[in-house]
Amino acid sequence: MKGLLLTCILAAALGLGGIAAWAVVHVNPAIRCCVEACGAVVLAAPVNLDESDVSILSGQGELRGLQIGNPGGFAAPLAASLGAVRLELAPESFSGPVVAVRTLVVESPAITYERGAAGASNLDVLLSNALETARNERLARDARAARGGEPGGVQLLVIDELVVHDATLTLAPGGATLHLPKLRLAGIGHGRGGVPPSEALALVLGALARAADQAVAAHLSALAGTPPPAPGP
Repeated sequence: MKGLLLTCILAAALGLGGIAAWAVVHVNPAIRCCVEACGAVVLAAPVNLDESDVSILSGQGELRGLQIGNPGGFAAPLAASLGAVRLELAPESFSGPVVAVRTLVVESPAITYERGAAGASNLDVLLSNALETARNERLARDARAARGGEPGGVQLLVIDELVVHDATLTLAPGGATLHLPKLRLAGIGHGRGGVPPSEALALVLGALARAADQAVAAHLSALAGTPPPAPGP
């Protein structure tokens, strides 16, 4: 949930009025509250975070116990339970229009893969929800600009490197557990002056959904004794 986390860090950091002592004490409860609330809105699914340990002074930190619930229409309670989410930001960018993320590493996420009645997976639905949020935000910015106002909205993000490793994918209900290959995305928002957090999140969800679909297809092909389909782009 990188985009959501960064939005919360920014909201806490920019609203402090320069009172660093307040920030040290209160920033992590604010991040936890905002990650859960913003995540639920963007994904249309429950989001829970056990603990945030982020320094707005160094830009380094970690989230622990981040869980993403399934959207409506799926039996499994969780879509993903993340191990640790480690991040390093450029603190000097907090107050600017574009926040620079140096690294973001998701360690050992446990992902549940479930097909709904319409045939789409739970990951597909979460991705669709994030894309819809990003689209609505873009339309709102364009409408404000058309009225002669400032585009407004949240700060944009550039992410140098995002890594997801040691991910497992469990097929629901009661299916096999598969191992996903290491996922690395680089240069998110580069060349565009940054992207909104909801769009950055959609990019990550899209990559995870594609990797999950390929792993499931290869698993089913192995069970059937047929060659797996060629990976998509």
